[in-house]
Amino acid sequence: MDELLNYLRQLEVFDPDAERILRSHVREAVIGSHDILYEQGQIPEAIAFVASGALSVGTYRADGSDVISYFIVPGDFVVDVNDFKERRAVRGIIQAVVDTRVVFFTKEGIGKLSASITWWDEMWRKVANQTLIDRVRKRAPSSKPDARSRYIAFNEQYPGLFDRIPRHVVASYLDINTATLSRVREK
Repeated sequence: MDELLNYLRQLEVFDPDAERILRSHVREAVIGSHDILYEQGQIPEAIAFVASGALSVGTYRADGSDVISYFIVPGDFVVDVNDFKERRAVRGIIQAVVDTRVVFFTKEGIGKLSASITWWDEMWRKVANQTLIDRVRKRAPSSKPDARSRYIAFNEQYPGLFDRIPRHVVASYLDINTATLSRVREK
């Protein structure tokens, strides 16, 4: 919860009353490693903020192997705020790659926050805009011509994540196999 407050304080000043109201309209949960938070095509009933851990967003190939488009790391919202507001379906499978602690907002909770905190709607618009920018910025580096360049881009985009998630997940994101990943790391 403190991670969420720290994120939101970058956008708005929270007095003790606003903090108390926020705490009363969200809930925390842990998504276990490999558990699916949302299936592709599912309409989320809540939007989550990642406090710790990591989630991947991707799809499956015809052979059953996964294709990871991007990661959702601490400080990120799990689904697009505007998609949540408009009740649009999730575009990929959202799955925990390690145990992940999240803070959930329901549509009802957001409505109550909007009614109780005068500046909430404006701040929530800022969150929505930042979420869109982050999604575009975090797409898989498939435009990089070689595995080494994609690996470097991954480490720049997600500092420290490599050491916290399984190697096969990183390999899937980079669109290489684990043997190639090992060779790339040795260079």
